[in-house]
Amino acid sequence: MVRLLLVISMNLAALYHVSDYNCTQVQSDGSILIRLKTSSEDNIKEINLIHGDPFLGINSDEGNWNWVKYTETMEFLGKGEFHSYYQIIVKPKYKRIRYFFEIISEEGTIFFGEKGITANQEVTEDNFFGFSYPYIHLSDGYIPPSWLKKTIWYQIFPDRFYNGDPSNNQENVVKWNSILPKSNTFFGGDLKGIIQKLDYLQELGIRGIYLNPIFKSPSTHKYDTDDYYQIDSHFGTKDDLINLVKEAHKRNIKVILDAVFNHTSPDFFAFKDVLINQDKSKYKDWFFIKKFPISLDDKEINYETFAFVRKMPKINVDNKEVANYLIDVAKYWIKEANIDGFRVDVANEQPHQFYRKLREEIKKVKGDAVLIAESWSNSSIWLYGDQFDSVMNYLFTNLIVDFIVKKGLDSQTFVRKYIDVLNTYPLTTSKNLFNLLDSHDTQRIMTLCNNDLDLVKLSYTLLFTFIGTPCLYYGGEIGLEGKDDPDCRRCMIWDESKWNQPLNKFIKELIKIRNKYSDVFVDGKLDIKEKDELIIIKREYDNKVITTYLSISNYLKINPNDEILIKDNKLLMVITYL
Repeated sequence: MVRLLLVISMNLAALYHVSDYNCTQVQSDGSILIRLKTSSEDNIKEINLIHGDPFLGINSDEGNWNWVKYTETMEFLGKGEFHSYYQIIVKPKYKRIRYFFEIISEEGTIFFGEKGITANQEVTEDNFFGFSYPYIHLSDGYIPPSWLKKTIWYQIFPDRFYNGDPSNNQENVVKWNSILPKSNTFFGGDLKGIIQKLDYLQELGIRGIYLNPIFKSPSTHKYDTDDYYQIDSHFGTKDDLINLVKEAHKRNIKVILDAVFNHTSPDFFAFKDVLINQDKSKYKDWFFIKKFPISLDDKEINYETFAFVRKMPKINVDNKEVANYLIDVAKYWIKEANIDGFRVDVANEQPHQFYRKLREEIKKVKGDAVLIAESWSNSSIWLYGDQFDSVMNYLFTNLIVDFIVKKGLDSQTFVRKYIDVLNTYPLTTSKNLFNLLDSHDTQRIMTLCNNDLDLVKLSYTLLFTFIGTPCLYYGGEIGLEGKDDPDCRRCMIWDESKWNQPLNKFIKELIKIRNKYSDVFVDGKLDIKEKDELIIIKREYDNKVITTYLSISNYLKINPNDEILIKDNKLLMVITYL
């Protein structure tokens, strides 16, 4: 007890580890990643993992059983705003592990296990003091498709990308880029238009296309689905989608679709039946009806919706018929068009059991198909390996906006928050995150930065050097502007004389570097620090180190001896060969 008092100055309440998916993650080779959080204010010198098989010991001459244990030093990942992060990967010989942490500080040493905290090492010899992972099953691991972490994404809002077939235009289509879009403005973009621009995307260096919804719907955004089995006629046909995927695959580009499995339109067959037959409808339990009768005209909405949008009735996937229907939809499009997966809209509003079944079923059809969730907050619970492969990383988006755009953080605070975001998920998960600066739901980064090219370049540099897969929202590479929806959904500009050429050249260079040194950016260790308001980000892998220097307030005055990859007003990227 006396020894524990010596280290009581440590913030013991900040110690955090439990044997769950977020702190202990099974890896594809049968090893296990173990993470620990401590207070960022503690003066810790070193943390060791003491571990062994719970059943392996040696009998002493006195007849006592002594546990066979090993000691390995954990890797320090950095200091966040309130926590410091440590991790280690170990591979138990017999697929079982019991472990605890030896925390060495300037004041002394303590041991942290499932039973609590002690300064008495003899207590740790109790086989039940430590945490336990009883048996490692690969099926419990987070093992996404290998192609995902290598992807550079390009998000396309179909009506606004390119009109490749004017014959399928709606009667009310307006001339391309002739006006700023309103919520009900149609410009005629379609699937053939995307096909015709695949060479453009290939030359840009894109490896994945994320399409906003393309199924039959009355709106421009198509998030109110009439028919999940029909391509909207103004976008084309099923054959057009099949051809798009086929041609994209020829160019080593994956294609994922938007799955709107949270709500439908009022013209969805099941909801139409409820409107007609009311409480006699066989589909009444497909939705969340508060009371009958229901109507699209009543002042009170007697059914649950997405947000409070009357024309987006929320669908009940706890109903097995509904779940099976939507899962069959997903399987159908993978089978028919060979798409590579789905981005799932409003994913965090539906139950986990639905996504577990959805994942299981689509993986049977195409083993390397992906599921990417739309979620704007911490999404750990969706990323245990049994539901989603990735998530739209708005946590990182918001951090960049707070730092670069709003200037609400100083450089030191930014670095600490960056480390927090970096360690929100285990490393294996983070490599597959869908990172973005803007989307169809946000203001465009060019507008957010008030057309300040330096700030836009800094934002894209942070995006492309972070762990995970970067995504360009169509037109971002040419400086397309746009305020909140619907203005952020302007038409793509194909007249190159109207492009922001300096930005376009810069984005092409970033993509080229990312693809050329993919080993560094995909699997390389990331280290970030701040010095005199200068942000320094290092990515290291094998014998290569790529170092990026960024300054939000001053122009850089660095003359490196290393090979320069990019040099601009407020940023510099160099590569060193060790």
